[in-house]
Amino acid sequence: KGRRGNFSRAVLFCCTFSEDTSFFRQISRCVCGIMQAVTGGTDMEGERSALPRGAEQARLRHLALSLLLRLAAVAAALSLLLGVVLLVTQAHGQDMFPAVKDGDLLIAYRLQRRWAQDDVVLYRQEDTLRAGRIAAIGGDVVMLDESGELRVNGTLHAGEILYPTYPAGDLVYPYTVPEGCLFLLNDCRTQGEDSRHFGGVPEKNVAGKVITLLRRRGL
Repeated sequence: KGRRGNFSRAVLFCCTFSEDTSFFRQISRCVCGIMQAVTGGTDMEGERSALPRGAEQARLRHLALSLLLRLAAVAAALSLLLGVVLLVTQAHGQDMFPAVKDGDLLIAYRLQRRWAQDDVVLYRQEDTLRAGRIAAIGGDVVMLDESGELRVNGTLHAGEILYPTYPAGDLVYPYTVPEGCLFLLNDCRTQGEDSRHFGGVPEKNVAGKVITLLRRRGL
């Protein structure tokens, strides 16, 4: 009996210590009530009177139901967040090196509708989810030649890309990006395929704008 009472008091103390928010307070009250019912212990102050057994069970049922409803609400919010607002995926390969490395976890904002040069996005090409950097948008004129320089609307575009941008595929330059499309390039311009191979990517195929990433070594 002594051990049961000590165990109950320890549980009560932990529950009381964690009562920082109403949510955790609800959890702690439910857990503490159940432990008291199981161990037959009392609270730390020693209650002088106890609720009738039926009333105590009803109270515990109410707490359990309230807890389940809160957990269901949290699950629904997470489902909405991950299914509608955010897209989480893992990078494969070094096509976007060094900005994105193989194994990095990418988090993209699905509801993005306005695009700008140098945005990193996730898009679908031939049923494959890829990452790419926007070099030009609909209506822009892209110029590539054997010098490795990228010019958009006559302006040299270098940024922080370490690799030269040579023509590839069958596109003829200067190339005008169709309206409603994006001209997407890999950061590692010597690896993989990008808009130099398959032309402008329809905006409807863009899954979202990358807003942050977690390095593989940090996972």
